[in-house]
Amino acid sequence: MPNVNRASGFKPIKHLSGATWNGQFQVMIADTNALNVGDLVKSTGTADGTTGYNVVTRITAASDTPVGVVVGRKPNPANLNLPGGLKPAGDTGANALVYVVTDPTVVYEAQANAASAIADIGLNVSPSLGSVNTTTGISAMQLDMATKATTQALTLKMVEVSQNIDMDLADSANWKINVVLNQNALANNTAGV
Repeated sequence: MPNVNRASGFKPIKHLSGATWNGQFQVMIADTNALNVGDLVKSTGTADGTTGYNVVTRITAASDTPVGVVVGRKPNPANLNLPGGLKPAGDTGANALVYVVTDPTVVYEAQANAASAIADIGLNVSPSLGSVNTTTGISAMQLDMATKATTQALTLKMVEVSQNIDMDLADSANWKINVVLNQNALANNTAGV
């Protein structure tokens, strides 16, 4: 059975220790750009003047250093018809609260955007950014398999093939691969924003 082509960004699944991921996140204020659940975000280098929460934005380049992954948003009571994972452009203030996994030991599942092989595991890779999906609210970010290499500066490290029941290793397309943030703004010895 072929693997389903269903990109959904980065989904936290466990910690590097093997412990289950139990929903730990930080509340952040998002800037005026749109965001989807599963999007990699970076710090803007400032905090909100009212709440003190860090301000984040969707990464705009594969080389950006992420602080984490969006796992939800506070609903906007003025617009309850929005898709569940969408923080639309222009939502500000209390409507711009997003929940971001910032723990550097979390493992994420993401879809590869091209053919994959077992030999890819252990390599680093950049994210393929895709566009913000305003219909579903689900991220279009994937792993950019054209960038896979041993290069230390790449954003993500591929640690294993996802063990989903619907994964067909005989089909090299649309693999779901478990990754960690190889470059992380909260890891030791990184430059400030």
